[in-house]
Amino acid sequence: MKKGIMILLFCIFIGIVTGCGSKEKESVQDKTVTCTLSQNFSSYEIKSTYTIYSKGDAVDKVEISETATSDNEEIINSLETAFNAQYTTLNNKYNGYTNTVTKNGSKVENKATADYNEIDINKFIEDNELLKEYVNSDNRLTLNGIIAFYEGNNATCEK
Repeated sequence: MKKGIMILLFCIFIGIVTGCGSKEKESVQDKTVTCTLSQNFSSYEIKSTYTIYSKGDAVDKVEISETATSDNEEIINSLETAFNAQYTTLNNKYNGYTNTVTKNGSKVENKATADYNEIDINKFIEDNELLKEYVNSDNRLTLNGIIAFYEGNNATCEK
């Protein structure tokens, strides 16, 4: 009986110790913002969508969808090569980038992801010094910063 009471008291004690002082953490809200950009060139058009996922003000990842259309097959082939080369280069240099390119007739589509939990942000900023102003004290790309970057490049963002 004494042993049972001791175990019960021990369990109560552990419950009190682990329960006391542990405040519920302030929940950090996940946010999703979508930015769009349409670019018209003389012989082709590119429509881009950037879906930004963040936790609080720190960007976790950006999903990128780019669709290029042209009646010129040579341009479509060049854009397919360019999309692949761009994201392969980014991934080789900074990590955290993936992409898939599909070509169908007069259209080429690129689906890419930039995972900012995997990207070497120090090297990225070192090579792109203008991005320093978009990084917080934890060395994370900020939601407001990436929105400002996209809007500065003529994208429209839904906040």
